[in-house]
Amino acid sequence: MKKIEILIGSPRKKGNTQFLAQNLADKLAASNISLNINFLADLDFNPCTDCRGCKKGEVKCIVPDEMQLIYPKLEQADVIVFGTPIYWYGR
Repeated sequence: MKKIEILIGSPRKKGNTQFLAQNLADKLAASNISLNINFLADLDFNPCTDCRGCKKGEVKCIVPDEMQLIYPKLEQADVIVFGTPIYWYGR
């Protein structure tokens, strides 16, 4: 079974980014696919500060935040979909 992780970067639930991600999930629902949608705005995580803690011992981020919940999902995923909003599109 293929595993797909969708990461939604928009803070707007029920916005266009979530609509498109859900549309993809609905289209793939009949397939033999495990699909998970992650709303990044719901998580508390910090940017990399180049502390180099991941270079010591296990090659693993040592920052104690909720990104630790996402890393295993990404490692196990066959496909990762990034849903990112565009707020200032123009010609």
